[in-house]
Amino acid sequence: MKSRLSLSGVLILFTFFSYAQSSGEIIGKLTDSLTNQPIPFAGVSLERDGEIIMQSETENNGAFYFKPVRPGNYELKITSVGYQGITLVDVYVHGVGITYLNLSMTATSYEIPPIIVTWKDERDIINEIPHISGEDLKNSGSRDAGQMAVKTVPTVYNPDGGDKGGIYIAGSRADATLYVIDGIRVEGSTYLPKSSIEEIVVYTFGIPAKYGDVTGGVIEITTKSVGVY
Repeated sequence: MKSRLSLSGVLILFTFFSYAQSSGEIIGKLTDSLTNQPIPFAGVSLERDGEIIMQSETENNGAFYFKPVRPGNYELKITSVGYQGITLVDVYVHGVGITYLNLSMTATSYEIPPIIVTWKDERDIINEIPHISGEDLKNSGSRDAGQMAVKTVPTVYNPDGGDKGGIYIAGSRADATLYVIDGIRVEGSTYLPKSSIEEIVVYTFGIPAKYGDVTGGVIEITTKSVGVY
C-alpha cells in the first residue's frame, strides 16, 4: 500500500512540474492612447478557438496577468466602458518565459466596432526590458542616466526639459519613478559620472517583485567595478 501511495505521489509531482515547465505567462499594461494614463478595471479575456480560456481585469495601474498559459496562439480581447474595444489576434505564448504586452485604448462617446490587430512576436522589442550599456551612454551625448532613458525608451519623458522637473514613466508622476543604484534605492540626486556607469535597465512595466510597491517605473543603474573606469 505504501509503495502504491509513493508511486502516485511521484506521478502527481512529475505531472505538476512538467506542466509548470511547459507553461508561459502573459504580463500586460493598458493605458489611454491620448493621456497615457493607466486604465483600471477593464475586462480582459484570453481565448482560443472561440473558447474563453482565462478572464481577468486590469488593476489600478492598468496591469493584467495570465499564468500559467499553455504554449500556442491566442486571441486577447479587452473591453472598458467609454473606450473602443480591442481584439488582439495571433498572440503567441512560449513554453518558457513571459510575453509582454503594452496596449492602449481610445476613448469614445459612441458605439463603434472593435479594432482587430494582428500581433507579431517581435521578441527583441516586446519581450526585452530596455538595457542601455555604459558605452551607449558615453557615445550618446546624454549627461546622465535619466536623460539617456528619455532619449531611448518611448514611454519615458521629461516634460519640463533640461534639468528641470523629473523623469516620468508610462504616464505616472515623477515622484513615482524609482532609482536604484547597485541594488540600493536612491532618493534625490542620482547624478553619476558617465564613465562610472556599466549598464542602465529601464522597467516601464513587468516590474520585478522586489520593486512591487512602485506605481510608476524603475531606472536601475549598475556601476563599474573599481579600477574599470
